[in-house]
Amino acid sequence: MKLNGKLHAKLLVSLEGQALQNMVSRKHLCANGILPLQELHQMYRPKNVPEVIAVKTGEFWSQMKRSPNESVDAYYNHFHELLEDLNDANEAISMRSAIRHFIFTLGSDLESIQNNYCLRNLPTAWNTEDYNIDLM
Repeated sequence: MKLNGKLHAKLLVSLEGQALQNMVSRKHLCANGILPLQELHQMYRPKNVPEVIAVKTGEFWSQMKRSPNESVDAYYNHFHELLEDLNDANEAISMRSAIRHFIFTLGSDLESIQNNYCLRNLPTAWNTEDYNIDLM
């Protein structure tokens, strides 16, 4: 709790102008370091900035891959967050392409899933024609 209060104080000291006013006026954020960071991220996250979109698109298609010490769940969270950012920026990637990209960036320890995907031999529960549902 003490660390959270310190984070909140340091955050307020670093803000100025409208950002500072927004944080001070939100009483529910008082002495909480994490909530103000989340609020600031939502408020000021750059959207539809061509340079940011280009970097995120490049990261998605050329740099996304699960590291050997990363859990599939942790990788999925990062993957899904980046995919949502691109969709929010009107750079939508089809669900079918996203699923394929996810499967083939899981790493060689999950090669059997990749091979079964290529052979169209995935478990029945994994097969769908509706790619608008959240499969991941």
